[in-house]
Amino acid sequence: MIRAHKVRLNPTPEQAIDLRQAVGTARFVDNGGLNRWQEAKAQGLTEYGVRARKQEFNGLKAALFPWVYEVSKRVCESAFANLGKALKNYFDSKKGHEKVQRLDSPVSSRSVRQSNRSAWSMTASR
Repeated sequence: MIRAHKVRLNPTPEQAIDLRQAVGTARFVDNGGLNRWQEAKAQGLTEYGVRARKQEFNGLKAALFPWVYEVSKRVCESAFANLGKALKNYFDSKKGHEKVQRLDSPVSSRSVRQSNRSAWSMTASR
């Protein structure tokens, strides 16, 4: 039997701002990393992997994207890690390898680092 649980977060207004900043930053980094990866590959650069894009971003973020420092560094790291997984899955599917998901494997959870503000308030429903 497969069970599903819905969890609703009830963040405070300050926490809602933090969540929006983290999600927006992750989306910006992911989309920008994918665009730069596509450009580098199209130009025929030898180093066009996700790691090279991450190093390029880290070199530019202080000057061009200082607002990235307002969120945890794990947000950007996770965005690049997820981009790497997505590209790997894409190329594996092109090679004919399908990812088989086991039904008995635990679902990976996402972590959001809590700032020094009050604890998260959550309610669960089925």
